[in-house]
Amino acid sequence: MKLIEIHKDLDSDFVGRASNLISAIIHVVKEQSCEFLNKSSLVGLLVDILKEKNQNKSHIFSLVGDIHPYIFDDARFNSLSELCRLLTINIRYNDSNIAIAGFSDQDQSISVCNNACWVVGEIAVSLTLKTS
Repeated sequence: MKLIEIHKDLDSDFVGRASNLISAIIHVVKEQSCEFLNKSSLVGLLVDILKEKNQNKSHIFSLVGDIHPYIFDDARFNSLSELCRLLTINIRYNDSNIAIAGFSDQDQSISVCNNACWVVGEIAVSLTLKTS
């Protein structure tokens, strides 16, 4: 069974708590997490989850924002263009986007839009600092 298939059955609260735990661990080990993140399938899994219509996008965008300093350093991370495409889809907020993205209500759509905007800002700042 693929990880993405397992994820479809997970409760949103569970995903939120798991995302917070991963984020906390990454913040403690900081740069030491780069090798782990780039060798694991975590980032690819996060991108796959974001492609699905599910209730966990807000949590996943939050996690991507937290781990982004440690995943964009390595050239092996090739999901940046796909992640950016998913970010732009979820930044566009309107009533029809609620149904298209698989959100259960307006508040959830706003939360996802907010987290996607935050991630774009974090990535932009990181890339600007790295090219300066």
